[in-house]
Amino acid sequence: MTLDIPASMAVIAVVVVAVIAWGAWFSAGSARHGPSWALTQLQRWRPMARSLGALGVIITVAVEPIWLGVAVVYVAAVTWWLTRTVRNRLEAFRNTYGEFDESP
Repeated sequence: MTLDIPASMAVIAVVVVAVIAWGAWFSAGSARHGPSWALTQLQRWRPMARSLGALGVIITVAVEPIWLGVAVVYVAAVTWWLTRTVRNRLEAFRNTYGEFDESP
C-alpha cells in the first residue's frame, strides 16, 4: 500500500495527537488524584506503547513510505521510555518511603 505525503503526515499527526492527548489526561489526572493513581494508571496503560510499536512495525512493512512506520515506532519508543521512567521512579519512591498518602 502506498500513501502520498499528505496522507502519511495526517496518519503520523493522528498518532502524535493521540499520544499527547493521553499524556495530558494522565498529567491532569495525576495532579488531581495523586501519585498512587498515577502509578496505577501507568501499570494499566503499560501495553499502550508496545501496541503502538507493533503497529509501527506493521506499517513499516506494509505501507510506503517507510518513514511513516519508522515515525510511529519512534513515537512508541519515546512513549515507552517516558512511561517506564516515571513508573520506575514512582515505584522507587514508594519502596523507599512507603505507600503514598491519599489525595484530598
